[in-house]
This record gives sequence, C-alpha cells and structure tokens, in this order.
Amino acid sequence: MKTVKIVGEPKVEGNQALVKIAISSGGETAEANLPLVKQGDKWLLSGEPERVES
Repeated sequence: MKTVKIVGEPKVEGNQALVKIAISSGGETAEANLPLVKQGDKWLLSGEPERVES
C-alpha cells in the first residue's frame, strides 16, 4: 500500500506552486517536488514530480 503526504509548506509564486511530497511504500520513503499551476480557483498538476535526493 502506498501513502502520499505533503511535507512542509508549499512554495507559491503567483499562479505556480511547488509542493514537496513523501511517498511511502513497503517500508521505504521517497520525496519529490510536485509542480502545480492555479487555473481559476483550482490547483492542478503542471508537470512530472521531480525526485528529491536525500
């Protein structure tokens, strides 16, 4: 079973944001930065997650 959590506060600049997430599966955890863009009143994915090296 996979678990995804937001880590820390999003970095927001205008209508773009970067959210750090932690993905846990099978006892291992990986972190990634998830780019978002605001369209209207919704935040949507704007690209592929970029893995954060620990």
